[in-house]
Amino acid sequence: MPNAIDAANTKFSAAAVQGDTAALAALYDNDAVMMMANAPAARGHDAIAKTFAGMGAAMKLSAIKLQTQDVIVSGDYAIETGAYDLTGQPSAKGAKPKHDVGKYVVVWKKQADGSFKMVRDIANSDLMEK
Repeated sequence: MPNAIDAANTKFSAAAVQGDTAALAALYDNDAVMMMANAPAARGHDAIAKTFAGMGAAMKLSAIKLQTQDVIVSGDYAIETGAYDLTGQPSAKGAKPKHDVGKYVVVWKKQADGSFKMVRDIANSDLMEK
């Protein structure tokens, strides 16, 4: 199980840096819910893809590191707790590069083909907004 999550996190990081919203959304189950700070919950695959598109338009990531801290497995579900570290360039003219660190919780669900997809994803920053 941890290997499957590590592989999915590697795909997530690569897709995020490339700005590939389709690849990002493909990591989520059809009825997933993504809850990011300072935004309404994105419910369902299409809303998650739209949220990632908006995030990508607001900032181009140059690096993101996801670090799994623990995984609890129960049946076809796994709950991952982790930390993130990201750097990006906001698209606003004259904006300075942004660095953020924070934490996340993801609930993964085993799919019929044996892969795992996210069904719940929540993350928030450790840094105060300035």
